[in-house]
Amino acid sequence: MGGFSSKLVRVVRLVNGSVYPAVFQSPRYHVILRGSHAVQQRGENFWVSRAKAIELLSNEGLRYKLITILRIFGPRFPMSNSSQDVGVLALFSIKAMAVIDDLLILVRATDQAGDTHQRIIYCLLGADRRPREPTVA
Repeated sequence: MGGFSSKLVRVVRLVNGSVYPAVFQSPRYHVILRGSHAVQQRGENFWVSRAKAIELLSNEGLRYKLITILRIFGPRFPMSNSSQDVGVLALFSIKAMAVIDDLLILVRATDQAGDTHQRIIYCLLGADRRPREPTVA
């Protein structure tokens, strides 16, 4: 996991619960920073691209790949129920969890029957933000 102690990292995974593979579409992101209590209406600018989400996090002093990681899942990315290691959507360090209140990921996938399924993943909702060790390895 790129220099993170497993005890100090929040890992967010997406698992296909079906026995049949699905095709993952490009996700969209919504960053909510700690102390940001402004209610943002869902609209055109609510969901942003991966690049924009990384830019927003970088503007808060979070260095990508050292503090937080948003995995690349492009259009037509296949996901089976046996691809749990591939299904890591994001990683967060303690520092990232101190700055980010939540990161929402809008996920869409199409199954073999052609049905599209959509979920919103709240990456840090209910996260234990207390470090177990004094430093990140």
